[in-house]
Amino acid sequence: MKLLFIYSFVLSLLFGAPTPPIENYVTIRLFTYTKGVSIIATAMPEFKQDGIYGKYHRRFDYLLVNNARINQPNNSKLRQEIWQLYPDTAAIEKQYHEELGSDSFFMKYFNTTFSFLENPEAVPKKSYSLDQILSVGSKFFYCDKVNPDTSIQAHICIGLNGVKEAQWGEDLTYLEAFCYEAIFDDLDRDSSALCDEFVMEKRKSTLKNKAKNVSLDNYLEMVKHELFETMQQSTELKQTLMSYYEANKDNLAFSID
Repeated sequence: MKLLFIYSFVLSLLFGAPTPPIENYVTIRLFTYTKGVSIIATAMPEFKQDGIYGKYHRRFDYLLVNNARINQPNNSKLRQEIWQLYPDTAAIEKQYHEELGSDSFFMKYFNTTFSFLENPEAVPKKSYSLDQILSVGSKFFYCDKVNPDTSIQAHICIGLNGVKEAQWGEDLTYLEAFCYEAIFDDLDRDSSALCDEFVMEKRKSTLKNKAKNVSLDNYLEMVKHELFETMQQSTELKQTLMSYYEANKDNLAFSID
């Protein structure tokens, strides 16, 4: 634990990290289910929503899901080993916090994002264009499967999206986390014109491309990419993202130019 504290302190000097350890901000959520006579546990780190910065939890949750080493597909064995510590929940939490705290790649993004919440006067080092913000935002409207009735299954999701397929040519991680937060802030409302537009455009694209008599794989790809392009041009998406940016530009690690 002493080594972890020293490592966290070094990271704080490098990246403007929060002074307290990461467990002050990240909780480990446990899930259990019964398999035969055994109780099986899984876990997922989440940014604490009950703190002063809880309302910004989605940008941190995005980083935890997509950038933390512990959550990557090639670390399934390590996750299984940690989960097998159940019912010692304290040990599970300790292992997760140690993994996160020693993950310099993840901590770079986490600490920089956090530092702009702590210091609204900080000047962002990164800037993005409106085209970039719309390109990233559109990738969260993701079609991934053809259903038996030939309708298209779609997701607007933190992990299952088109971001990993995109070839940005530069690091847009902060923008990805922002777009996820902004889009879901809108979707959480009693009604969302953005969601309604996506459903309508998906229906139109499905009907149009289904009539082309192509393979199901090609049909899915055509609908998926057509919707990426449609949403990138969406006035609703532009308004959603830019309104959220204007309301939060003082606490973001980038600017829109």
